[in-house]
Amino acid sequence: MVQGAVVVRGRKAEQSEATRTALLRVARELFARHGYAGAATEDIVQAAGVTRGALYYHFRDKSDLFEAVYRSLQDELGPMLSDAFQDAADRGRWAQLKDGIATYLDYFMDPAVQRIMLIDAPVVIGWQRWREIESEFTLGRLDGALTFLRDEGELGVAQPIDVVAHLLMGLINEASLVISGADDPATARSQAGELIDHMLDGLQAR
Repeated sequence: MVQGAVVVRGRKAEQSEATRTALLRVARELFARHGYAGAATEDIVQAAGVTRGALYYHFRDKSDLFEAVYRSLQDELGPMLSDAFQDAADRGRWAQLKDGIATYLDYFMDPAVQRIMLIDAPVVIGWQRWREIESEFTLGRLDGALTFLRDEGELGVAQPIDVVAHLLMGLINEASLVISGADDPATARSQAGELIDHMLDGLQAR
């Protein structure tokens, strides 16, 4: 009897996770296509094939669903950055940092990523919350890379790591915004990448 109850609970958990996954997938598509304001919750639940009750079981409200989508995009970026670091390992830590930033900028070439992460996220979840999540994911990785470079004597600035990381992250975010708003995103991406690489060279110990 106990074993049967465990099986039932296991199936319910699987169904619950499948429902949540479907909501996130559909919400990502609709938020990217129509923006947060234009994506109605009724359209999301219908496209996901679930009830409105199922939506509110998993998420407090529409903004909570949006934040979950935003976090899922940050999660998606993580392995890409890890792969970039790994691929550049034989070229040294500075190459890893540059390739990681290049991967970040390439990720933001996707219009869906631009719409959700750059345009809507600061407004929907609020600037402070947006910064907290960014710090948890991307800024934390950047801080770690800079800390390692400092410890190895390869960082040529004396300012605290958190200050350097925040300013560099600001530069990267602004570059992403420039790319997303450009008439020719590919050219803007190339120009931004070259400039950031040049500025990173100025941070190296001589």
